[in-house]
Amino acid sequence: MNISELKLEYDKSDMYSVISNMPDQIREAVKLAEGFHVNIDTESVSSILFAGMGGSAIGGDLVRSILEDECKLPISVVRNYNLPRWAGESTLALITSYSGNTEESLSAYDDAREKGCKIICITTGGKLQELANNDEVPVLIIPAGLPPRGAIAYSSIPWLLIFASLGIIKNRSNDIESMAVELEKVINEYGNYDLERVNLPLSIAKKAVGKIPLIYVSTGAFNVIGKRWVNQIQENAKMLAYTNELPEMNHNEIVGWHLTGQSKESVLPIFIISNSHHPRVNLRFDITSSLAEDKIGEVVRINPADDKLIVQLFSLIVMGDFFSYYLSLLNNVDPGPVDIITELKEQLGARN
Repeated sequence: MNISELKLEYDKSDMYSVISNMPDQIREAVKLAEGFHVNIDTESVSSILFAGMGGSAIGGDLVRSILEDECKLPISVVRNYNLPRWAGESTLALITSYSGNTEESLSAYDDAREKGCKIICITTGGKLQELANNDEVPVLIIPAGLPPRGAIAYSSIPWLLIFASLGIIKNRSNDIESMAVELEKVINEYGNYDLERVNLPLSIAKKAVGKIPLIYVSTGAFNVIGKRWVNQIQENAKMLAYTNELPEMNHNEIVGWHLTGQSKESVLPIFIISNSHHPRVNLRFDITSSLAEDKIGEVVRINPADDKLIVQLFSLIVMGDFFSYYLSLLNNVDPGPVDIITELKEQLGARN
């Protein structure tokens, strides 16, 4: 069957539309943030800490990446029940849970309250909204009805405007709108599955069928792309995928490419190479991908357009989303349901 037929048969949750609506979600996120006002004294803030899980936490990673060279305050992302011991009154704790009922995020909220952190929340409702309202903590309500991984615009863009309103960073509204316009062009290209020969994420998906994708990015701003691609492959395509960063993997994982006791057909290395990288890191990408090609036989090299960092990051996110989407169809699975996560939560709930 062709992609159109596979889409009709397997995409019962219409994940295609979720991915394609990213620019509209970005613009809606801007409107929501512009109408959201918080009164927090940031003069005493010495650190920013995001707390969340899964599709909610990735928004914090993305904000950290976008602001890596601008924000003077250290930004951390916590995926746990508790905040680090150093968190306290000078910490701005940003608690995100799409459902509002994620137990780790609720625990982190309680911990932030106990430690005296300054707190802002983003959620669609649930227990987190209830707690925030009762404690008079600022809480931004975002649209419900999406899979959390499909709400990355809502879990990232508002923070950029909130930070600007608090004087932590400069206003980036114009950059965000320009980025949304660029994404419309990207989605028109990547979402056009009728042009298979020139559709990059679709062509990569065809190469990845039956293999474990290994996503290699540079450390720093681009590590969020490795996380996002791997998470999307795992949740949408229902298969294992892994990521690592250069230059660190040059000091350990590269040796594993001998594939002793394994088949070279079992993995597909994907290198995401940007001009934003340190020149020596780019050289490492060139050499490392060539060495992998010698050992494995086939690698994928992706070179993002030389553009603003925020455009590069969101364009790569959209590419990865479509890659994982097409891979789900080629795997003959619906990209929407995550049944095993639901089962896990049910079993956890039964053991409270």
